[in-house]
Amino acid sequence: MRKTILVRCEKNKTSRSKFTNVHTTGTKTFVEIQYEEVMKNIDGKEPSRAEMFIMIHKP
Repeated sequence: MRKTILVRCEKNKTSRSKFTNVHTTGTKTFVEIQYEEVMKNIDGKEPSRAEMFIMIHKP
C-alpha cells in the first residue's frame, strides 16, 4: 500500500509542476476580490468572469 501512495505522490508532483496558470489571490476569496472591484467602479458594475480571471491569475 505504501508503494502505491508513493507512486501517486510522485505522479501528482509531476502534474503540479506543469501548471503555469495559478491564482495569486493569497488568502482572499474570489468573492472578496469581486466585491472590492464593484466598490471601485463608479457605476457599481460587477466584473465579468473574464475580467475576474485576469485579475486573479496575474503573473
